[in-house]
Amino acid sequence: MYWNDFAETLFGWRKEEVLGKSIIDVLSPTTSLEQANEIMKALQAGQSWCGCFDAHRKDKSILTLFVNDSALMDENGNMVGIVGVSCDFTKRQNVISVLRKQQREAEEQLRLVNRIINITNTACIVTDKNQLTTFVNDAFTKVTGWEPEDIVGKRPSQVLQGPKTNPATVKKMRECLSEGRDCHVNITNYKKDGSEIEVSLQINPVKDKKTGEIISFVAIQQDVTESFSMRKELEQAKRIVLANQLKAEFVTTVSHELRTPLNGIIGTTTTLLDIFENGTVESKEESIEKLTIILSSSQLLLALVNNIIEVRKIEEGMLTARKDVVSVDKLAMDTFLVCSPIAIPKNITLKRSLVGPLRILGDKTKLKQILINLISNSIKFSPCGEEITLDLRHFTKGSNKCKFKQVKKILEHNDCLLCSVKDNGPGIPISKSKILFQKWASPIFNEGGAGLGLNICHNFVKLMGGSIWLDTSITRGATFYFAIVANKHQSKGSRNSSPLTRKFGTRSRSLSTGNSDLYDGLHILVAEDNLVNRKVMAMILRRLRHRCTFAENGQEVLDILATGEQFDAIFMDLHMPILSGLEAAEAIRVKYGSTAPKIFAVTADVTDKTKRKCNNAGIDIFLSKPVSFNSIRDAVSWIEDDDLSE
Repeated sequence: MYWNDFAETLFGWRKEEVLGKSIIDVLSPTTSLEQANEIMKALQAGQSWCGCFDAHRKDKSILTLFVNDSALMDENGNMVGIVGVSCDFTKRQNVISVLRKQQREAEEQLRLVNRIINITNTACIVTDKNQLTTFVNDAFTKVTGWEPEDIVGKRPSQVLQGPKTNPATVKKMRECLSEGRDCHVNITNYKKDGSEIEVSLQINPVKDKKTGEIISFVAIQQDVTESFSMRKELEQAKRIVLANQLKAEFVTTVSHELRTPLNGIIGTTTTLLDIFENGTVESKEESIEKLTIILSSSQLLLALVNNIIEVRKIEEGMLTARKDVVSVDKLAMDTFLVCSPIAIPKNITLKRSLVGPLRILGDKTKLKQILINLISNSIKFSPCGEEITLDLRHFTKGSNKCKFKQVKKILEHNDCLLCSVKDNGPGIPISKSKILFQKWASPIFNEGGAGLGLNICHNFVKLMGGSIWLDTSITRGATFYFAIVANKHQSKGSRNSSPLTRKFGTRSRSLSTGNSDLYDGLHILVAEDNLVNRKVMAMILRRLRHRCTFAENGQEVLDILATGEQFDAIFMDLHMPILSGLEAAEAIRVKYGSTAPKIFAVTADVTDKTKRKCNNAGIDIFLSKPVSFNSIRDAVSWIEDDDLSE
């Protein structure tokens, strides 16, 4: 036996103590008989063997050896000896034992954690650093119906999210995960059966303690569907309470606003009746003053009704913007014409300033209503003898001549019309300017009015691609601005349009308002089931010296036409018994074609849907109730103009 110096140090035996002895007798290895036979079999076959086993030192202490044995063979291939190289693996083996023990303990702890996680009612998802699912607990399957095999190896979002999952919430989650931050969100997920589930989701990254790198993500989600539903029901209840409160405020406010013009109408008409009944004589000026009060009160009442209708359209999303050819100067003049009856009694001067092209493309009706609302407010709050200035300026796309950011934004892609209404009234506090364009703002300010006008202006301007605001920098009075998309109209020499133009698809009629001459000889058929309305139409048409024939429903219209009597026009109420105005108009167009009289729809139903029906029925002109002397006169004038042009 060869025994080197390191062997003496390692095992404690000197060379002379081991020479002539068997290695087994010296080291007393703990190899089993099976392992010893395996070693000898390999060596006798001329192969080497390596492996670990425990042995004893001289002092009987145990050490772990890593041994590499090779056989010494003679010329005939017989084993004549063994060369063994041994390394002390005791310390390494101890480390391995410790690690194995720690692994067993960790595995036991993990099994314990898994058991705890699985018995909890809170769903848990674990992903790797790439957000691929590695584990879900039993509660997750119980809550969502998804089995581990459905989601493991996939991103949770691939399985859980669906059509009603909020994209903004998903974006927030992705940002948090990419930045390695904790994330808490409420999100709509989907169960395996396709039903929705509202969950409160908490995601936390798990980081390596030494490197700080993310090694996994742990997500805890709680089913809050029931509490979410209760919260929605509570919010719905609050909205109902608020809606009822607003309705109550609306009824109170509108009742007050209705009574104001009605007071003017009823008070003045009863006074006139008393004058006529008692034969009292009064001057022409006094009579005109009373009639003017009735007219202005009626216009105020009509404006309130129109505002209420517009509010309904806004709330139901029914608003659309037209592309009319708008004469800017005429728009200003028509607005002043409407507002002058309330400006004259206060001796308020209305001024206008116009810079830019005469014609633009825009919604003429809505533009006029915005200006009327703004100027009427200025008149209401301005002291007697003051001035109100309307300024209209047009800017071409790309222009840098305007300081307002609202205008600059529009000019990036379109031309812009900037309008301002300036007064010298008491002004509006900055603190109230933020809610100025909200519905019911006027009652909040205790300033009178239904609180609808500015809100309608805001929605109209928004519809036309612009914005409206109050200049809060001035110390006296108020200046309202609004800017809209308004591209310049390229004139093709077409006939001038007027405030009474009515369009239905390709059918368009322009009514002349500039000619006040009266026309004789027209024969007009009036279809109206309401007695008062028939008397009003008769009064106006006879004042214009035209002959009238009356029908109380659509069937009577057809019967009268069937007699062969000739008419220049038919003023048709749409809502009548037996046969409606629309049905009668359709029947007339089918039977008489181009030889039929001109048909005018006269109705209180001013919705776009009704206007489209009128177009489809072949009606030429749409007139909204209440009608006035001027609107009927202009309609009749158009018949004459159209006949002359043909």
